[in-house]
Amino acid sequence: MAHGCCWDPTSPSAEQGGVAGVPWCFYPTIPAPAPGKCSAVTEAARLDCHPEPNASPSSCTARGCCWDAAAAVASPADGQLRGIAACFFPWTPGLAPAGPPTTTALGFNQTLVWGDADRRGPYGNDPDEVHVAVEYETNTRLRVRMTNPADPDAWDVTPLVRAAPAATRRAPSPLLQAATTETTGAPWGLVVTRPNADGSAADVIFDSTPGAAFGGAVFERQFIELSTALGPNEKLYGLGEHVTPLQLDANSTDGAGQTYTIFSRDRGTPDHAAHGATNLYGQHPVLYRLDPSTGRASAMVLLSSNAMDVVVRPGALTIRVIGGIVDLYLLAGPSPVEVAEQYAELVGKPGMPPYFALGFHLCRWGYDNATYFDSIVKGMAAADMPIDAYWHDIDLFEEHRDFTMDPVRFGEAQMGPIIDGLIEGGVRFGGIVDPAIQCNLAPGQYDVLDSGTAADVWVRNAAGDGYAAKGVWPGPTWFPDWIKPSTQGWWTEQLRTFRNVTRWGFIWLDMNEPAIISDDDGCTVPQSALPLPPQPAAGSAAAADAAAEAAVAAAGAAAPAASGGVRGAGRSGAAGPVSGPGFDPEYPPYLPGRFGGETRLDEKTIPMDSQQVTGPHYDVHSLYGITETRVTAAAMVSVTNERPLIISRSSFPSHSRTGAGHWLGDNTATWHDMAMNVAGVMQFAAFFQVPLVGADTCGFNGPTNEELCTRWMGLSATMAPFYRNHNSIGMPEQAPFVFSAKAQASMRFHMRQRMALLPMWAAAFQRAAARGTPVVRPLWFDWPSAASAGGVDLSAEGTQAIVGPGMMAAPVLEQGATNRSIVFPPAGAWFDWYTGAVVPGTVASNVTRTRVWQSSTYDPSPLFVRAGVALPVQGVARNSTFARKLPFGFAAFLDPTSGFTASGTAFWDDGVSTDSLMTGTYTLTAIKVTSSADGSGSAVVTPSASGAASPPLLGQLTVAGAQGLKPGAPVKATINGQTATATVDGEFLRIDAGSNAVSLNAAMLIEWTA
Repeated sequence: MAHGCCWDPTSPSAEQGGVAGVPWCFYPTIPAPAPGKCSAVTEAARLDCHPEPNASPSSCTARGCCWDAAAAVASPADGQLRGIAACFFPWTPGLAPAGPPTTTALGFNQTLVWGDADRRGPYGNDPDEVHVAVEYETNTRLRVRMTNPADPDAWDVTPLVRAAPAATRRAPSPLLQAATTETTGAPWGLVVTRPNADGSAADVIFDSTPGAAFGGAVFERQFIELSTALGPNEKLYGLGEHVTPLQLDANSTDGAGQTYTIFSRDRGTPDHAAHGATNLYGQHPVLYRLDPSTGRASAMVLLSSNAMDVVVRPGALTIRVIGGIVDLYLLAGPSPVEVAEQYAELVGKPGMPPYFALGFHLCRWGYDNATYFDSIVKGMAAADMPIDAYWHDIDLFEEHRDFTMDPVRFGEAQMGPIIDGLIEGGVRFGGIVDPAIQCNLAPGQYDVLDSGTAADVWVRNAAGDGYAAKGVWPGPTWFPDWIKPSTQGWWTEQLRTFRNVTRWGFIWLDMNEPAIISDDDGCTVPQSALPLPPQPAAGSAAAADAAAEAAVAAAGAAAPAASGGVRGAGRSGAAGPVSGPGFDPEYPPYLPGRFGGETRLDEKTIPMDSQQVTGPHYDVHSLYGITETRVTAAAMVSVTNERPLIISRSSFPSHSRTGAGHWLGDNTATWHDMAMNVAGVMQFAAFFQVPLVGADTCGFNGPTNEELCTRWMGLSATMAPFYRNHNSIGMPEQAPFVFSAKAQASMRFHMRQRMALLPMWAAAFQRAAARGTPVVRPLWFDWPSAASAGGVDLSAEGTQAIVGPGMMAAPVLEQGATNRSIVFPPAGAWFDWYTGAVVPGTVASNVTRTRVWQSSTYDPSPLFVRAGVALPVQGVARNSTFARKLPFGFAAFLDPTSGFTASGTAFWDDGVSTDSLMTGTYTLTAIKVTSSADGSGSAVVTPSASGAASPPLLGQLTVAGAQGLKPGAPVKATINGQTATATVDGEFLRIDAGSNAVSLNAAMLIEWTA
């Protein structure tokens, strides 16, 4: 019935004397649509009416749908169906107003209805009414909420992820203005505009008015469709998680546009395909929109955890989501950075990671035993490679069981001294945890299983009388329900017990989409061990579902495979039970990603009809990773009393509120994957508010090579907030010390540069935590409308990134390259970070420039600083624990277009406290540096917060662009009147206070004269 079909489980099977192949679920006979209803649907806007194979003109029109014979022909290029439905639903005007809107304290409400049969949704499960609430929550945020008043318990993810407090009154001066269709019975549309202060025409932020590009809004129990027009010049970004270029494509070779399927899935890292189904580990229904001709940006955020397709084509965008409600937020910007900060305000600003999280980390799946792991530790030390953390993969465990150590390969007697040495040397140790817990062990064999069963933490099966079981690394497993209150205490105790043995300082959450590797469900549990599942209330939808299932059982068999019906063969080749009237979690009527090859919603995961404490897994599947992350973060804080480092594969809006990060999944050691790493980091850091992000440096799958790994180590050192080298089992070792002396020198150089810049990274993260300002972002965030006369459009630039307050990383991404073209936005001037030299042609430039930069394999990865920026830096040691004890400094790059000045801010706390930002136990210190033509200059250092208990000594200043100085010429310098050492080293003036260094909490005046 969820498919708009008829249901008759009483029809006898062949064995019962009936006719073989007669489906119990079948379409009613519906009149063929009028021709105009078919021609009105553009190819890209078509909705498939016959998803199973063997569609024909007669079977299609019998469903009341439109037939296009040309679209049914396979593509000669690849033998696959085109991404255009051959049998598709006719155009519908959709919902219509029941009357004009009514004013509320926040905005206005409106009731929508179905005027006639032509307006109904494709599957016939339409409510009688849909309520729309438009709310001016803040001056820059407009909320549009659509609900079915007859279904107040419809799934709504917002309370789990929204951080912004509920609005109580209309914003006083909203930047966005909404207007709705008021005429009773007319096709409903909502238009949202942003008036412009310069008097130019208002920007259209959202326009769902039905027309030639798309039909009207549809709201069914398992199918919601909402469209908006797009401007002709708009650039689009976001919609994760996918492997895509930074700027999303809206075109395709077959005219179907681009379908971005959004639903958490373990799928490796395939490139996005035009027809969808290349959705990856996280769900981020966030779309950034930029008009590069004006530089103004906005965003659409749909807070929904249900699976969806977002179909983009020139001039229009359509969202198709298969459950829940509509909770849509429009963010006004108008600058890109403001849009990002407004999104952070909505879902929660990212938490601060611990300081060591920003250093270099090393891991592999394939540390075969303690002896091998020890050789890696010793090899890194012997090669003088700075490192902050070692990670272990699942090979640490006994039979891949969480919270165990293999007693033969990684016994406590073997690992204990290694772990002791790491921790005593200032290096952290941690590793992986999968959510799936082996379940086919007898009581007393595995306490993690026994205690979890006693606490009833597991996800239940569809009937509620057992647990959802599938095969993962240990074999048959059960899955914790992270939303259940009892799970928190159980999980905390597992981490506490295991940490007492391993002293783990951080956690890596893998396989938490949740992912499976087989359908092995070989676990049983006595019925007496399970509490009685809650019974559905009489008259509820759940009760109706139960009644339908009982009818199937009474008939003595499961529903047969469909023959002309929608069930089965077209999706998986097998039939599945119908869950009841109007709702089918296993076989929804619309399957996101179908034209991209999707066959089932529960591919490589647990069944969608599994039961969690909130209801079917169908609604909360994409929340599995974020709920595990939150439970783990709370557990680690309880166990360690420090802010946790948690890296999770699956993510969802608000993921980083706990400080959690994300790595970009199981990539491959190829130049293409390294290049896509750049866009992936910016997508998460800038668009999704997940700043602690990075790829598996040097590649996870497949063997790397020296050139690729050398380049990748430089890329990650300069622009990846999470900097970890990680590869797969069976692959050659790729720890930095195994390569040639030249490669080692290059990698060591980049690791040391990274450590020197850790204070810059920490300051950027503090700004993200305070305001939501992205740590890493595309060039157009800072120069949204900058394009040179030569046509360099920053909105399409996805191979460079802005880092922190004004660094620009431009890694070399091509094999065998000895140079690359680099785009330099208008910034007064750009400096080479390594030499302090000004990039030729960038001084006082008000247009974007492109320069060819020389960089061979072992050269430093290109890194630049915009004029006017002063960056906090620190000394270099074997890890950040010891580096934090060295003198602190600033590196200033003076802007010749603003009086040869530079300014910046340093942040400092103890690096681990969970509450330093809330309690004020941190230091913020600003610096302003000025240079004069006579060779003199000064730096004024002023703390604006000085709550850190033991800040470092500020004793070093490096200045690029100082006037009137010559290499080798004498320079005199003082710090607070005390003599300091000053030298001119190439393009840099270097001042060292020596024993006269001053606390970062104190004011300071640095002066120099030629």
